[in-house]
Amino acid sequence: MCNAVRNYQEQVHQLEAVQFSPRQAEALILVIEERQMQTLANLATSQDITDVRREITDVNKSLKQEIADVKKDLTHEIIMFEKKLNHRMTLGFFILGVLCFVGPNAKGILEYLLRL
Repeated sequence: MCNAVRNYQEQVHQLEAVQFSPRQAEALILVIEERQMQTLANLATSQDITDVRREITDVNKSLKQEIADVKKDLTHEIIMFEKKLNHRMTLGFFILGVLCFVGPNAKGILEYLLRL
C-alpha cells in the first residue's frame, strides 16, 4: 500500500512538472486508475480459462456422441432402403421376365384362357 501511495504522489509530481494543476493531475490519475480497474475486472482468470476448456471438452464429447448416433441411424436407414430397392428391383425384373416370356405368346395364351 505504501508503494501505491508513493507511486500516486510521483505521478502527481510528474504531471505538475508539465504544467498540470494538482487537481488536474489527481483527476487524471483517478480516471486512469478507474479505467485500469474496469479493464482488469474484464480479464479472465486462470480458473475461468480452465472452466471454459472443460466446457469445450464436454461439448466436444457430446457432439462426437451425437455424430456417432446420427451415423448409426443413417447407416440403418441406408441398409433398409437398399433392401427395399433390392426387393423392388427383383420384383420388377421378375415381371419383366414374365412379360418377355408372355409377350410373344400373348395371343395364344389369351385364346387358351378364353376357352377355359
